[in-house]
Amino acid sequence: MTEAQELADLRKRVTDLESRVRKLEHSEVPGQSQNHADESEAGAITGTIHYSGELTAPRQLRWTITLDADTVRSVPSDGITEVLAAVSSPVRLIILRELLVEPASARQLQELLGYSSPGPLYHHLKPLQSAGIVARDGDGKYQIPGPGVVPLLILLAAAGDVAGELDTGMGKRR
Repeated sequence: MTEAQELADLRKRVTDLESRVRKLEHSEVPGQSQNHADESEAGAITGTIHYSGELTAPRQLRWTITLDADTVRSVPSDGITEVLAAVSSPVRLIILRELLVEPASARQLQELLGYSSPGPLYHHLKPLQSAGIVARDGDGKYQIPGPGVVPLLILLAAAGDVAGELDTGMGKRR
């Protein structure tokens, strides 16, 4: 089992434990009225969210996550808004789509974008690095770290689905 698989398995186990604890905390206590128990569930969403992926190229990756739906709804906003803001630029999407295939130097990315100087490129790389989406490897090339590849692809797929631009075989949403 690879380190990424072990980490994914550990995350799943922790999520499962959190879900069990939440269920125990919300179970009916002897002497407690059923109406009170129902009130504690008000405003919650129930169920689980699953996402996974397996890539074979350019590197082999496998990722599986299972989360309690209300846990997902309750994730702190700071990290989410930073990630969503970082990927919210068409130029950054071009960079990310390139880096999903292979690492690239600043010069390669500058040429890809048609920039005559590196300043605008660094303007776009900074939020991607700050959000932890992009990092530099030992050769100084920019890359998407292995454990982030599948979640990034899922983020792009989910955004495409919400936007109605993803055809899942069941027709587009819009």
